[in-house]
Amino acid sequence: MNLLQRFVTGLRPGYPVPTKILLAALVGLAAGRNLTPTVSVVDGASMDPTLPADSRIVSREIMRPLERGDIVLMMDPQGERVVKRIVGLPGEVVAFCRGYVFINDQLLREPYLPKYTFTVLSSQSKPRTALGSDQYFVLGDNRKVSLDSRKYGPVRRGQILMLVTGQENRADAWLDHYRVAANNSRWIEASAR
Repeated sequence: MNLLQRFVTGLRPGYPVPTKILLAALVGLAAGRNLTPTVSVVDGASMDPTLPADSRIVSREIMRPLERGDIVLMMDPQGERVVKRIVGLPGEVVAFCRGYVFINDQLLREPYLPKYTFTVLSSQSKPRTALGSDQYFVLGDNRKVSLDSRKYGPVRRGQILMLVTGQENRADAWLDHYRVAANNSRWIEASAR
């Protein structure tokens, strides 16, 4: 007998009132745990200027598929809770060229970044990363200081805990018709539409 059946059975006449109260409290607690938002304080500058240090953020359980541009609360490889933006989705290939991010060989336009923000790789970063069926590529908006997937690689869906909500946090990023040149990986060219 599942919890809902027990709850309905417990409401029938003949069951003592304390049992009914206990069942109602358990159902309310379970529903509240999943529906109640969590408030956190941003510690650090990796999401500047979107979420400056000491910003309060509201996050909720993830009830829909994650999308490019979503800001999420996640666990990094060191076990710390961090806030990052999703740029690469499962099954995609993320690449970097001349300070830009490319998804499946198409330029990623990121309107949430300040003008002249370039995404550079560290010496240990891979210029191309193929994401598995359960992996996401996350970046901080402050690309100069953020420790993100460029450093520790893709993150699994299980590491993503909550979706940051309650503000205009998800700007629509889109893929543009530019790609890395086929004959010269240091050049960007217009791709066929």
